[in-house]
Amino acid sequence: MTLLSLSLNIKTVKSAWSGTVYIRANGNVDPPNAPVVTDDYVTYNLTDDITGGGIVVERDDIIIDGAGFNISNCDVGVDISYRTNVTIKNLNFEY
Repeated sequence: MTLLSLSLNIKTVKSAWSGTVYIRANGNVDPPNAPVVTDDYVTYNLTDDITGGGIVVERDDIIIDGAGFNISNCDVGVDISYRTNVTIKNLNFEY
């Protein structure tokens, strides 16, 4: 008698979120389904990779924590034009 054992390791592959994320002057994140969350309107945390659009910041005095995620395939990864006191950390950029 022959015994055959088969083990499968199936992983779900999640694609990166695609589009442009806006951190508005009032602290809100648009669109609402974007992979950026905040509890205090000061620190913004990425929850997934972003491709094709990046982040446009319209608010001063904030921290963007990339949590090791990537922003890729966009001309400007994080647009902080005319902003002051914006800290970006733990974020990777790929083109």
